[in-house]
Amino acid sequence: MSGQWRQDGPSTPDRIKTGASTTLDKMRGGKTVAVAVAAVAVVLVAALVWATMSFGGSDSAPPSEPAAESGQSTEESETVDGLFPDGNYQMVNEEGCLGLAEHGDVDRWIIAARACDAQQTYFTVTFVADDTVRIGFVVEGFTEFCLRADGPELDDDEATQEDLYYFAPYECDESDRLQEFQLTTLEADGYQVHTAAGQCVSVFLAWSFPDGRGVGTAPCAEGNLQSFQFSPL
Repeated sequence: MSGQWRQDGPSTPDRIKTGASTTLDKMRGGKTVAVAVAAVAVVLVAALVWATMSFGGSDSAPPSEPAAESGQSTEESETVDGLFPDGNYQMVNEEGCLGLAEHGDVDRWIIAARACDAQQTYFTVTFVADDTVRIGFVVEGFTEFCLRADGPELDDDEATQEDLYYFAPYECDESDRLQEFQLTTLEADGYQVHTAAGQCVSVFLAWSFPDGRGVGTAPCAEGNLQSFQFSPL
């Protein structure tokens, strides 16, 4: 058994390097702006000192404008009443914890059910709706990336066991619905994790990698292989 990925997409390491480069460019841009602002501030202070000395200054200063009251921002943050608090979690299955793993045969990172003692199994979970989350990575080097199915959208009616797609780290993009996952509470405790395409995150026993069992998309069905506990760190 093997999975698939977007054939037109870059390898995962290339994708990560591109994301890291973008982050570095943003940081450099921020430093440039900071230097420019500092230079302007120096000029303004010098002009103020010169004006004060030229006109003799004054012991009394004009009343300052009252500071804007806190909490008057026009943009109010929306609160989401999620199924559990946002935070760092492990996604635990009877086969282990979901986590980053190297494919082994090709130059890609994938998600596998592996031993729970590895830092690669730590995720940050953020609710964007009452039952919908975005899942990011905590491990160093991947913090700018989010979990996503590494393939096109598939309808449940069309998906078969042969239509397996890996999950992989993608640069976080709030407009990408495939980086959102809907959680469904199971009667036997735990959650099913649904993709925006209507499939479920599933562990495959016949799909092995050096670090653990393969994890991919599958038609949603009952069973422990699609049941996950979110264990807080």
